Amino acid sequence: MKTPNPKLHFMMKKLTITLLSGLAFAGLSVAGAEEAAKKCEKECAKECTKQCETTKASDCASCPITKAMADLPKMSYIIAGEASACAASASAAAEAGKEVKYVVAGKELCCPTAAKEAHVDAVEKFVASFASTHACSDSGKTFVGNKGYECSQHAATMAAAAKKAMDEVKTVYVVAGKEFCCPSTANETAKKGNAKVTYVVADQKTECAQSSRMNVAVAKYKAAIQTLAQAEAPAVEVSKS
Repeated sequence: MKTPNPKLHFMMKKLTITLLSGLAFAGLSVAGAEEAAKKCEKECAKECTKQCETTKASDCASCPITKAMADLPKMSYIIAGEASACAASASAAAEAGKEVKYVVAGKELCCPTAAKEAHVDAVEKFVASFASTHACSDSGKTFVGNKGYECSQHAATMAAAAKKAMDEVKTVYVVAGKEFCCPSTANETAKKGNAKVTYVVADQKTECAQSSRMNVAVAKYKAAIQTLAQAEAPAVEVSKS
């Protein structure tokens, strides 16, 4: 008999705690549902990316964030007429002088700068619509993302919870070690001091405004996925002692 993976067991145990604090209909808080199930067990061990060599693929597959990230719009490539999903191969081919085309949302682009902008736009659009309800006339269900609900009112509640989680994602602007919440003030301060603005979103830092937009969109998406996963997990009985 196989020995249960302790990391998977721990992660699944945590995901059984309902996110009570984020949903008005749930009633109890339980210390923020154990701090939102320890932030979905640290984003399922950072989507297993830092443990890929030591963590089973089946363990990663059980992570709702890992599954959801696969649904985000991707950029693919056509390298010398051959389709590819590898950014490193595309970069190496471009440096070698080979023809590289960039495919985003079904459109082929020859300019990498335009492709990056189109990719950010596509992800932002996808994320912006994720926390909305969409009725399906064929199934009769109301969808939030790719999850269908029989009750449209429940779907609306779930969408509202996801939207609330998204709205809580903020960008901090850092100039010469000083933090700002206003981008305009940060930019003015940076200009006066001949300094750069660092955009901080969760644990992501960048000096590129375009990369920051992507970081914000992904952070919002992860926050929504965490909230929905925790809310859908079966509740556990809480001792009142």
